[in-house]
Amino acid sequence: MLILFHLFLLFFKIGFLSFGGGYSIIAMVQTEAMNYSSINIDSTIMNNLISIASTTPGAVGINMAAAFGYSVYGIAGAIVSVISVVLPSLIIVVFLASIFNRIEKFSMFREVLEVVHPTVAAIIIYVALSFAINNNLLYLAGNINIKAIIIGLVSIFLMARRMVNPIVLIVIGGVFGFFFF
Repeated sequence: MLILFHLFLLFFKIGFLSFGGGYSIIAMVQTEAMNYSSINIDSTIMNNLISIASTTPGAVGINMAAAFGYSVYGIAGAIVSVISVVLPSLIIVVFLASIFNRIEKFSMFREVLEVVHPTVAAIIIYVALSFAINNNLLYLAGNINIKAIIIGLVSIFLMARRMVNPIVLIVIGGVFGFFFF
């Protein structure tokens, strides 16, 4: 039962403090999970959870909470984690919806949102780089996996310029990985 309580606290805190969607939640999960001695997740399992959360349908943050909770405490852990990561957003949205018409006129409110956007972008870039480093796509010792870098850059180009669906890119990446790695 203590583990379920820790999962609730972990994901309630993450759900309350995270801005920017699922990929920012991944960074918080990696950092915050270390604060609970009852939750034992090593870097290999964490990388697998990130892969699962990123490739399964649905919101990445909710997928991450479900995968993490399930890996720690089975179905009950997944349910508690998902409810606790969604609960703060539900509370905040209901509260803000009731007062939004009054606060949208304040310049301070708009300025706060302008600062949050680059911060979220930095968090997402951090998650992408740490994922690349942890999965040996980028080596800190100066060695670089050129094939992985080229595939990543081509994927970014195809998504940004050619509007190729990310699902198609994932399938193509899997085929390339099967034949070339």
